[in-house]
Amino acid sequence: MAAKTDENTPLTAKQEAFVNFYMQYFDATKSAIKAGYSSKHANRAGTRLLKQVNVAKRLRDLQDELAENLGMSRQMQIDKLNEIYNRRKPQAADRMKLKIIEMQNKMLGFDTPKPPEEKNLFKIVEIPIPTEPYRGAREVDE
Repeated sequence: MAAKTDENTPLTAKQEAFVNFYMQYFDATKSAIKAGYSSKHANRAGTRLLKQVNVAKRLRDLQDELAENLGMSRQMQIDKLNEIYNRRKPQAADRMKLKIIEMQNKMLGFDTPKPPEEKNLFKIVEIPIPTEPYRGAREVDE
C-alpha cells in the first residue's frame, strides 16, 4: 500500500513528469505513458495520479500561474460564454469560439471545481430529551 501523502509531500520525478505532460496534453492516460508509467495500466495510473493530493495541488499551482500569466480568470471565461449565449443570431464562428473557451478552461483548470477548504462538516447539536410524556400521546395496552 502506498504511503499517505498530503499537499506538502514532494512529488517524485515520475509524478512531476506526469504533471508537466498533463499541462501539455490535458490527457491523463497519455501523460502517464509519457511520464514512464506502464501503458497497460496508464488509464488507472493517470486517474489515480490526478486524485493524489500533492499531484493535484502541483497541477492547480501550475494552472493558476498560467492563468495569471495570461491575465485570465474564471469570470472572464463566464463573460465570454454569456456574450455568445446572449446573441440574437448565432454566428458560424460561435461554435469555434465555444471550443476554444472549452480548451482554455481545461488548460487553466477552470473546468474542475476548486477543492473545498477544510471545514468541520459535522455540527454537534444538543437535542433536549423530554422528561414528561407527550400531551397528545395515548397509552398503549399491552
